[in-house]
Amino acid sequence: MKSFKLLIIFILASHIFSCKKQEGCTSPLGVNYDPEAELDDGSCIWKGYLAVKSENAYYLEEAEVKVRAIDGSYSDFTTISGYNSAEFRDLVPKTYQIEVEATYWENVYVNGSFIKEYYYTSEDFEYTIQSNDYKVIEFD
Repeated sequence: MKSFKLLIIFILASHIFSCKKQEGCTSPLGVNYDPEAELDDGSCIWKGYLAVKSENAYYLEEAEVKVRAIDGSYSDFTTISGYNSAEFRDLVPKTYQIEVEATYWENVYVNGSFIKEYYYTSEDFEYTIQSNDYKVIEFD
């Protein structure tokens, strides 16, 4: 009888532990999505968003904005002008290098005549995207 009770306890314990669901990130939108996970454990890491725009947008003729992951796993660029912003979506959380090469114009009057004068600027930034981060960087 004693061995029968032990057998029943063993079978019940085996059944309980074998039914444990695998935990992990169950959202396909998460960077660390686990297709085998049946129970969401709150560990999902969400992609980030980065926007780069000019503080002096009215005078911005054109800017080339480059974004590169420090580890080399991502690289993209875009050209903007005026009040537009360079938008980089779905960035995996990591550190990115941002390079901006911009051309601005100024209103200049020479002997009463209006001319546009152009000047160039170059700036570098480094930013670490966190999970579900939304960051706007302004350059001068």
